[in-house]
Amino acid sequence: MQYRLVKREAKEAVGIAKTDAYEQLCQRLESKECEKEVFNLKRARERRTRDLSSVICIKDENGNVLIEDTPGAREVAKLFL
Repeated sequence: MQYRLVKREAKEAVGIAKTDAYEQLCQRLESKECEKEVFNLKRARERRTRDLSSVICIKDENGNVLIEDTPGAREVAKLFL
């Protein structure tokens, strides 16, 4: 019985903390000066979702292949991304 009470209190505390954090985030995002932060968050999210294992080759701006898919190409690809 005591476990359930403690669990309920912990859930309530986490819920209150999440609510406060989201309210602060919303207030910051509504301000004009935080517009740059929104774009940084978007850019970071895109970088996290990139799949480096699908890199087959690296090309320059003209479309010429610089590096083929070799064991070292993945390390070099990390430098470009």
